[in-house]
Amino acid sequence: MGRVGVVTCSAACIPRELADILDITIVPLTLIIDDVPYRDGIEISTDEFYKILEEGKSRISTSAPSQAQYLEVFKSLSSESEAILCLALTSRVSGDFNSAVSAARELGGKGIEVIDSGTAATGLGQVAIAAAKALKEGASFEEAKEEAVRVSSEVRLFGAIETFEFLKRSGRVNSIIAFTAEALSIKPVFELYQGEVRYTARTRSKIRALEKIASLARERYEEKGPINLAVFHATALQEALILKERIVAQAECSEVIIAEFTPVMGLHTGPGLVGASFY
Repeated sequence: MGRVGVVTCSAACIPRELADILDITIVPLTLIIDDVPYRDGIEISTDEFYKILEEGKSRISTSAPSQAQYLEVFKSLSSESEAILCLALTSRVSGDFNSAVSAARELGGKGIEVIDSGTAATGLGQVAIAAAKALKEGASFEEAKEEAVRVSSEVRLFGAIETFEFLKRSGRVNSIIAFTAEALSIKPVFELYQGEVRYTARTRSKIRALEKIASLARERYEEKGPINLAVFHATALQEALILKERIVAQAECSEVIIAEFTPVMGLHTGPGLVGASFY
C-alpha cells in the first residue's frame, strides 16, 4: 500500500516538530474570544491567551473542528494517500469525532478510518504518534489501526491543577467543591478515564501531587514493563521537568515527550497544570 495519512486535532498537544517528522496532520480546534475566532495554537500565542484568561474580562469558548475543516484535510490527503487514519478526541467531551465521521461519509468513507480515541491531550497525542511510528516502520494500514486501538485502550492520563477557578468557570466542577478545595489547600490529582474526569487523590501540595503521578507511572511500569511517557504542562515547564525526572528515576521509559497544553485545552484548567500520560 502507498502512503497512509495520519490525522488528529490540536487537542492532542503534539509538539509541532514531532508532528512534522511523523507526517501527522493537525486540524486546529477554534478558540473564540469575545466573538473573534482563533485557530488553536496558530493564531494566538500561549502567553497571550493565558494573560486574557487570567484577566477574566473576556468571553471565551471553544469549538471542535467543523465537518468542512475535516473535509478539506481529507480531500487534500486523498490526492497523495491511499488511506487515511484519523484519531479523534474522545466523543464524550467534544464533537471532533462526529465532524470527522461526517466528513469521511461525504467522501464516501472509502479509505478513511475515524477512531474515537476515548482520551484527550497527550493521551490522544500518544495514540496518533504510535500509529504514525508504526507506519514509518513499515506497518500496513490495518496494523497501524490496530496499534492505535491498542494504545487508546491502554493509555492513562493524570494531571494536577494549580487552582479550581478555571474548572469552576468552565462548569467542570461546581462552586461548592471548588470553594472547599481552595479553603483546605487541596491539590487534586485527576484522571481522564474513558472520556470522563475522575479524582484519583487529594494532596496538600503541588509537589505531593506530582509525587503521586510519578508513583502511578511506577506502578504501571512494575505491572507492564517499560512505558511510553508524555509529560504535559500549561505554562509550568519547570514543574513538568521535575515530574519527568521523578518518573524516569522510578520507571524505565521507552520514549519521553514533553508537551505544552494548547490554549483550547488550557481554557478549562488554567495555567499551572502539570501531568503525564503513559502506556
